Amino acid sequence: MSAQATGAGQVPVTAGQPAAKGWPRSLGLTVVAAGLRVAGGLFRGLIRPRRRVVMVSRQSTDVPVDFELLKAALLRREPGLDIQIRTVRRVRGPGQRLGLGFVRDMLAHLRLVASARVVVLDTYSPVVSVPKWADRLRVVQMWHALGALKRFGLDAIGSPDGRAGAEAAAGEMHRGYAVVLASSEAARPHFATALAVRSDQVKVAPLPRVDLLTDDAARQAVRERILGRYPELAKRPVLLYAPTQRRDQAGRESARRLAGAAHRHGWHLVIAPHPIETWELDTDGGSVSIITQPDTSADLCTVAQAFVTDYSSALFEAAVQAVPCYLFAPDLADYEDQRGLYWDLRQAPFPLLGDPDQLMEAVARGESTSQMAKDFAQHWIELPPASPGAEATRCADHVAGIVLEELGRATRR
Repeated sequence: MSAQATGAGQVPVTAGQPAAKGWPRSLGLTVVAAGLRVAGGLFRGLIRPRRRVVMVSRQSTDVPVDFELLKAALLRREPGLDIQIRTVRRVRGPGQRLGLGFVRDMLAHLRLVASARVVVLDTYSPVVSVPKWADRLRVVQMWHALGALKRFGLDAIGSPDGRAGAEAAAGEMHRGYAVVLASSEAARPHFATALAVRSDQVKVAPLPRVDLLTDDAARQAVRERILGRYPELAKRPVLLYAPTQRRDQAGRESARRLAGAAHRHGWHLVIAPHPIETWELDTDGGSVSIITQPDTSADLCTVAQAFVTDYSSALFEAAVQAVPCYLFAPDLADYEDQRGLYWDLRQAPFPLLGDPDQLMEAVARGESTSQMAKDFAQHWIELPPASPGAEATRCADHVAGIVLEELGRATRR
């Protein structure tokens, strides 16, 4: 059978898709960076910054839920605060050719950034890293992933799934951050090296969406929505597979093998690809669904009896929801050598297997438990203290406090 992706919301790109013929991407970024420096200088002279917070994402065409929750928290603290959010028309993955749409997005972002005192990011943005903003702008990097598993940012430069060194240099990647948010003390050193800041610039602050992932009522509402959209998921136990983003086909081959094993053991396999990938998978039969945006892997955890990944940070989102977790990494040695991990996956508390039938046998025996997931999450996701009556918004409120602190610093200069 052929399982195709279901869902909408983002404009996906295909993993493994080569850049179109034309200029090398590093040369294209060099040209774009030169243009951003000139445009940035013009905007600095023409646009006077105001007491404004701007949130910019290149991860999605829709407003990220973290931005929505942060905006609400900021407005609770300071009603009437000027907050602007911008995304992109199209998401571009590493190695893809830049085009006029990219340039238009960057110029629109640049103009808005020039008017702000604080910018909040969820990934790398050249409009922040390339122009020289000096002391007029404070940048908070709210990286989109929870925890730290595979190497990312500058730590992944030169790896098969990371940026090329020339591309990173041309785009002056990850420069100019005042604050970087990390989910725990354990993750602090990894976020510092990946995003080129000192350790003391890293603030322990889980992403706002953790509020939803730890709210039973919110999770139940998501579960009902998912089952209403996909009623077939209520017929068999659900194994959710969320592989990491790759440029090669290793993730798809693992999914194909896992689909056959899940079918043989009577499970429905749900595959949640990385948000910027699009999938079509030939399997040997069985119950397989590929579900993409707007339903995320975190959403799909609400209907899953077990969760499995290779090296994706979706592991932390599953763990904080107390979903029993498993690791399926048949190419672990190669991945460690080529991409690199921040810690030894063999030391994780969850079953780690490379054979799909052995994995399904472990799932059937319940070798991973909700308590194991909770204990793992407590190490990697440190929830901040909550004000009385505000437990449901503790993470968003904590991040809002950091942003307002930076806004105060910027406006005092």
